[in-house]
Amino acid sequence: MNKTGDLFLSIIIYISWALLLFVSIFYIINSDYISIAWLFALFLMIFIYYRYKVSKGAYTVIVFMVVMHILGSFFEFFTYYELYDKVLHFINPFLLCFFFYITLRQKAPNRKKRIIYSTLAVLFLILFWEFLEYLADNLYNLSSRGDFLYKITEDNTIKIVKVSDATTDTILDIIAGIIGILAFLTGIKFLSKNKNKKK
Repeated sequence: MNKTGDLFLSIIIYISWALLLFVSIFYIINSDYISIAWLFALFLMIFIYYRYKVSKGAYTVIVFMVVMHILGSFFEFFTYYELYDKVLHFINPFLLCFFFYITLRQKAPNRKKRIIYSTLAVLFLILFWEFLEYLADNLYNLSSRGDFLYKITEDNTIKIVKVSDATTDTILDIIAGIIGILAFLTGIKFLSKNKNKKK
């Protein structure tokens, strides 16, 4: 990567950290528990970047995922756009698989093993995330599961309405994530075929 490209990626990374810090401070000022999650995400991103020396190109995958989640949560894309949540549940596993596949290149040179490790790691994260949402809802009386949207009611007022229950939301999230993994496997197979054709 040339110096200009490297500088551009560095700027994107630092902006994403600043954005995360801003969101965290905003929620802290408003005494919102979610500030803990955003601060944790910020420290985790910085830790991964410096501890594991991830390439900037691969790291931008994480940056993209975090920014998309900020748009969904802080800017309420989850509440304005019905499919936004499910699209993220598809895109995130897809990108995470490629992230693990690329970053594991040195530790697992064998291509097939990298694919297996990447797939299993992301599948675990999908299920673990849904389990955390289940715990959060039941232990702290939150509403992490279920889809909520702004709707115009009969009296022309805008209200947040629950459009799917917790169980349906969880099942659809897992299905979207599995489809994302399958898309990764399809993409890897396609890239492999093209590589073999060039040889």
